[in-house]
Amino acid sequence: MSSSLDHLQRHHGDFTEFRDAMIETSAGRFGPIWWGVWDQHVAPVEPRAVLDLGTGPGLLLPMLRVRLPEARLVALEVQPVMLETARAHADDADAELIVADLAHPLPVEDAAFDVVTAVMVFHEMAFPPPLLGEAFRALRPGGRLVLYDWVRWDLSDYLGDRDLTPDVLQHFREHCLFSPDDLAFLCRRAGFTPVEVVGRKGGHFAILVVEKPAG
Repeated sequence: MSSSLDHLQRHHGDFTEFRDAMIETSAGRFGPIWWGVWDQHVAPVEPRAVLDLGTGPGLLLPMLRVRLPEARLVALEVQPVMLETARAHADDADAELIVADLAHPLPVEDAAFDVVTAVMVFHEMAFPPPLLGEAFRALRPGGRLVLYDWVRWDLSDYLGDRDLTPDVLQHFREHCLFSPDDLAFLCRRAGFTPVEVVGRKGGHFAILVVEKPAG
């Protein structure tokens, strides 16, 4: 078992329940705000190849195929329960699905993609910054990374009516580690130029679009 699988197992336990939750909440992630950001900041690069990191159940792939009927779509995932569902969505979208641990160098070519997406992936990793370097490597000059993830918010807000258990506190640490400015800073450290940062759901999430410089 890879280091990422160990970490994910500690984080989520029953992945069947987590996969189902990802499916049930997908409309909120890939709704008008997501596609508005896409149309404004991603579509202009005229994507011919898209890499989806940590595709989970693969729900984004058919949506991308509708918008990009001729594009090469590649998705990476490591968790077996997620892969069960992702395979069907990848087949429907005529996408290539690769079993790969994002904690290791990605099994993709240099400068092969116009767009890289990472949706609810960054916080899942034990040490996520190297993934930004791999995304940078995989993008062609002028290509763009779209990072959508949890960002820092207050414990009182996060907790709501729940009890503060060790498990909830661990999730709080992982979900709320980075602010939007922190994520932009890490992207700049990896070589990217920030293009846009959009807050989501009361500032609890953020969508960042960053560019690999063309020069």
